[in-house]
Amino acid sequence: MHTKVRIWNRSGVAAAKPRAAKHVTIVVQHVGPVGGMERQVTELCTGYLKAGWTVTVISRECDIRPHERLRWIPIRGPYRPFVVGYPWFILRAGLALRRHRDGLV
Repeated sequence: MHTKVRIWNRSGVAAAKPRAAKHVTIVVQHVGPVGGMERQVTELCTGYLKAGWTVTVISRECDIRPHERLRWIPIRGPYRPFVVGYPWFILRAGLALRRHRDGLV
């Protein structure tokens, strides 16, 4: 037995079925094979690419092999001292995200 699922918008009208997103934007300081979090993000990005997704990475460094569906938005700025570097990254990455976001974030 199959059940039909309808999606309703706020005005009470049946809405179109949402399309599956094929683009993801990832914001992280580093992407690469060294370090635990960096390795996990690298695996996540390559998995999305293998699945046919377009991936935008907003980061200080991106050590993933070039790919036709990979777009890297570099964030330049100071690393040290931490009290300057981290807020700088958050500010610049936030502005870059506002400009370059697409699909899932």
